[in-house]
Amino acid sequence: MYSMTGYGQAETEIQGRIYRVEIRSVNAKYNDISLRLPQSFRTKEMDIRKRLQARLRRGKIQLTLTEEIAPDTARLQLNEGVLESYRKKLQGLYPEADINHLLPALLRLPDIWQTPEEDIETLWAAVEPLIERAVTALNDYRLSEGEAVFRDLEKHLAAIRGCLAQIEKSDPERMQKIRARLHKLTADIIDRADPARLELELLLFADKLDINEEKQRLRHHLEYFEQTMRNDHPEKGKKLNFIAQEMGREINTIGSKANDAGIQKCVVEMKEALEKIKEQTANIL
Repeated sequence: MYSMTGYGQAETEIQGRIYRVEIRSVNAKYNDISLRLPQSFRTKEMDIRKRLQARLRRGKIQLTLTEEIAPDTARLQLNEGVLESYRKKLQGLYPEADINHLLPALLRLPDIWQTPEEDIETLWAAVEPLIERAVTALNDYRLSEGEAVFRDLEKHLAAIRGCLAQIEKSDPERMQKIRARLHKLTADIIDRADPARLELELLLFADKLDINEEKQRLRHHLEYFEQTMRNDHPEKGKKLNFIAQEMGREINTIGSKANDAGIQKCVVEMKEALEKIKEQTANIL
């Protein structure tokens, strides 16, 4: 089980520059990817998107690729044209400022420095594995988070099963009380009413209070939910959420039909556990 929340990072030094990749992801209904790339790698945006879509599948994902000047810049050349362009823009914006004071900051900008006859494809071949490392780190993080979610879901499923067991234990006594009440209410009118019609009405009324089918369906949904949790398919969050909705329908129906204070208390506890399950399924891949 994978969570949609995670973080991955990787960095390396290439040709006198430090390249760092950071990937963050949070829950989302679909695959929503945003990229922040240096100008030199803008042509690789579609390649990066396809890689992230294939590896990360779902979630709101932000990848940032940065490049910084390494402490040892002996292999780099100063791009005087770019430096002069920055200087003129700053001078135009702040005529009264002493641009010389900003020179150290300008010299740290990646575009100021260049490697002789820099080949983007060769550079990309060195940076591409860095992205793969960051994606792997993110997936490892997601798996670790998913294992914690798995344990939490097991706890809440056990709580619902415990409440369902209490309901099943107390349900026969509830039905006996209902039958006794019905016999008492009908004792005074049985001589005046049509026996066949009265029997039919009593059967219909008793059927409205019977919760055996709802209990059976809820047990089935609990088993199906756990089977889905444990299967090997990496994407299961949406399916688990749909099953949780079906569980909610059965729990609500039990609550509306039971007409019993003890069972109503169990229903409230099951609803509380189910809400926590829904919160968790929203963050599962």
